[in-house]
Amino acid sequence: MNLVDICDYNNYPSVSTSFTGTATSTSLIPAGPEGFIIWADSACYFLIGENPTASTTNGTPIPQNTMVPVKIPIALRDRALKVSAVRITTSGTLYVIPVLRV
Repeated sequence: MNLVDICDYNNYPSVSTSFTGTATSTSLIPAGPEGFIIWADSACYFLIGENPTASTTNGTPIPQNTMVPVKIPIALRDRALKVSAVRITTSGTLYVIPVLRV
């Protein structure tokens, strides 16, 4: 993983959401970051969008306790976004840190 520039915490705080077999989403992350560092304490599927609902068919799977850098498409950088998660087998918590460079 390359080094990343963490966004100003006052304007772009880290967010999290607890997920189960039903998808949940983080609070809105203001427009501006170039990407996110995402990880979860349990394997899950995640989806990024303005009002996303992750599922086993549209989400990206990530393994437990593995940080994943995700670049936000340029077309979405001017929008406030959320990250949604749903469990693969065990419920857990998804964590998101907005970054300036991925």
